[in-house]
Amino acid sequence: MKNRKTILVLFIIYSVVMLWLLYGQRIGFVRYEDYLLQLKAKINLIPFRTVNEYIEMYNTNAHSLVRHAIINLGGNVGVFIPLGVFLPAIWEKLKRAISMFICSSAIIIAVEFIQYFTLLGSFDIDDYILNMIGIFMGFLLYKLDKKLTA
Repeated sequence: MKNRKTILVLFIIYSVVMLWLLYGQRIGFVRYEDYLLQLKAKINLIPFRTVNEYIEMYNTNAHSLVRHAIINLGGNVGVFIPLGVFLPAIWEKLKRAISMFICSSAIIIAVEFIQYFTLLGSFDIDDYILNMIGIFMGFLLYKLDKKLTA
């Protein structure tokens, strides 16, 4: 991906699609009392709790939910792989792993907070972990591409 304009256009398209996936599908209004109750229900700060719940569902023969679990877990990884490619391709400072980690952590935490406070999703530490795995898979693909094309 040598052409900077092409990369920027693809990044913008990716960003718009991600914004729609993360926020655009679920816009609605909630009363204040309901808002506070939903905030309490939409937070998970225990690592791998959600992942373990999906595994438990599978083990207890709740196989009808397996598709949902695969889409949720795989999607949280898969949709962020392109971000791991785009960020270092666009910004020179993000070609180092530590810079990439700090920047992508800030992005994912911001996404989680926005989802949480707007009730357009939840704040789930598992989402953060899975999103970061996806970003670093993309980052490794970017690094591999640079090494192969050097």
